[in-house]
Amino acid sequence: MEFNHLASQATEFLWQSALLQLRADYRPKKKGVPGNTIFTEGDVTLPEEVSKCLAQGPKFAVQPQTTASERLSLVRKVSSLAPASERDRCVSSGVDVLLRDSSDPGRRAVGRLASYMRRSALCVLASDKEGGFAVFPRDLYK
Repeated sequence: MEFNHLASQATEFLWQSALLQLRADYRPKKKGVPGNTIFTEGDVTLPEEVSKCLAQGPKFAVQPQTTASERLSLVRKVSSLAPASERDRCVSSGVDVLLRDSSDPGRRAVGRLASYMRRSALCVLASDKEGGFAVFPRDLYK
């Protein structure tokens, strides 16, 4: 009976020692950068800004651009839902926001990407179903 107790203690001691060593040696796997794969052909090197934009995949879409009259109409529709005493202030605030916010960062990023591809004589094609892209010189694509 005492032998079983001694064996149990020795086993527990050895297990704890081994467990400490295993925990010290364990390195969790680093998760890759989220995004889609970009394949390049030839001696194509892409700037980081272009790579980030392409890594978002083909489903990265910018909102359709609305005209100024459509945006103003939307402000009037929203203000019509406000109480009558607040409608004028709501319209005024909405117009102020429209005048200040005329930029769309997503559209600019795609525009910069397109101009870079034209300047560098590069082509971009969807490469797989998962959303990757292939980038290669224009003279290879015919």
